[in-house]
Amino acid sequence: MTIEILRRLLAAFPLPPDPEDADAMLAALAVGVVERQRILDALGGPLRATTEEERTLVLEIEARDAAWRRALAAARDLVGTTRANLAKVRGYAGPR
Repeated sequence: MTIEILRRLLAAFPLPPDPEDADAMLAALAVGVVERQRILDALGGPLRATTEEERTLVLEIEARDAAWRRALAAARDLVGTTRANLAKVRGYAGPR
């Protein structure tokens, strides 16, 4: 049963989309978070990875989680840079 739950958790979070598309990233994150929480809520307790295949899936889930954190940080930085550049452009345009 553990292997099936791990596979479902992995399927709930595919690799993140391109950080330059913040809307697609947030939409994918919203779907993934809800699905992952649904799976975790149904567990009723902690999982134990006891086989090599289960441990491999846990490592893949951790790698996906790290990929999402990196992609979200990149998207945040991109949005911040875009906002700063827009403020500069508005400043160049002068008062309205």
